[in-house]
Amino acid sequence: MNAKPVFWMIWFEDGKADKYPVQTFIEGVAYYADKYGHVPNRAEVPVGIMTTLADVADGMDIKESPTVLSRHIYLTFDPGTNGSKT
Repeated sequence: MNAKPVFWMIWFEDGKADKYPVQTFIEGVAYYADKYGHVPNRAEVPVGIMTTLADVADGMDIKESPTVLSRHIYLTFDPGTNGSKT
């Protein structure tokens, strides 16, 4: 079985701090879906914001990572992911 490579899109908030993280996440997912033709099913976020996104990221595999910079969200579509939150 040959696995397809997964490419990540980095989305960041450079404007109003009150938009981050929920509105920033929603806008990033919408942009990703418009650009690539499908909704992302995986995200990596900075440590400490995952619980804030729980209501808007239903069905998406979200992981906190210390390597993701503040006010950034990494999004991708991974055909091998079933969409569980971890």
